[in-house]
Amino acid sequence: MKKRILLSLFLVFILTLTACGDGDLNGDDVDNNDEVSYEDIELTPEDVYDKFMESHSDSKIREISLDKNMTEYQYVVEGYDDENDYEVRINPVSGDIISDDTEIIDLDDEQGEITKDQLSKIESLVKKALDESKEGSRVNEWSLEYDNNILAFDIEVIEDNNEVEYTYDLETENLIEKDN
Repeated sequence: MKKRILLSLFLVFILTLTACGDGDLNGDDVDNNDEVSYEDIELTPEDVYDKFMESHSDSKIREISLDKNMTEYQYVVEGYDDENDYEVRINPVSGDIISDDTEIIDLDDEQGEITKDQLSKIESLVKKALDESKEGSRVNEWSLEYDNNILAFDIEVIEDNNEVEYTYDLETENLIEKDN
C-alpha cells in the first residue's frame, strides 16, 4: 500500500515538473530570446520609437535604452504626457510589447524630448565606441537620455570580460567620458 502511494506521489511530482517546463528540450526556442546577440536584433531605435508612439501618440519620449538581463535584450522606452509617465518594454527581435506601464507623472523627472531624427545617430555612436575599444569587444547595452540639458548616449561595451562605459554627446558625437 505504501509503495502505491509513494509511486502515485512520485508520478504526480514528475507530471507537475513536466507540465511546468517549456517543452524546449534542445534549448533553441527563439521566442524566449535565449542567447540573442546584439547582431541578432531586428528592430532599430527608430522602429522602437514608432512602436511606442502607436500606443502613446500624444506623448514625448524622455529615454530609450537597450537593456540586457543575462541573455535577454529588451528595449525600454520611457515617455510622458501632461498627466502620465509611460514605460514600454519591447522585444528587439520580434517587436512584441513585453509590458506597457502607466503612472501619474513625476514632475521631478527631467522632461527633455527625444525625437525620431535624433535616433539615427545611435548606430554611428555604437560603431564609434566599438572602434575605440579593443578588437573583439561587443555591445552589452546602451541608453539615450537628457542629462543636465545634454542628450547623452551611454554605451556599455564588454572588452576582455570587463565592462567599459562610454558617454557621448549625441548632438556633437563627442566623447564626454570613458569609464573603465
